[in-house]
Amino acid sequence: MAVLTGAIFIYFAHRLAVTSQARQHIVAALAEAKSVEQAALDYKEANHEWPESIYDVHLEPHVTAHGAAFNTDFSDGQLILTFDPDQDRLAGKTLILKPSGSVIISDWSCTDGTVDMDYRPKACLPYSL
Repeated sequence: MAVLTGAIFIYFAHRLAVTSQARQHIVAALAEAKSVEQAALDYKEANHEWPESIYDVHLEPHVTAHGAAFNTDFSDGQLILTFDPDQDRLAGKTLILKPSGSVIISDWSCTDGTVDMDYRPKACLPYSL
């Protein structure tokens, strides 16, 4: 019984550590994305349209920050973060950031994409807890 209890504890401790690391990578990616969001807003103001590519805003697509490694690009006014293959549970997963606000963009939502709900910070869940 003690061995089974120990194994269960180890399983959940590992799962918690992996979940925590994935969340930290997402939070780091969202923080780094702030400059890309601002560049997109500046581009839209100057050109009256959203950028079609990350190169339109003169930024490099690949970002590494605080252990998070991901690519950035645009599609239909949305910023797409795609995590690198070496990002464990986040490998190949996406977070899609959409500008919100009718006249003035006041925020970017992050509720879309393929990142598992277990790893998203509360602000990126499509529902409130």
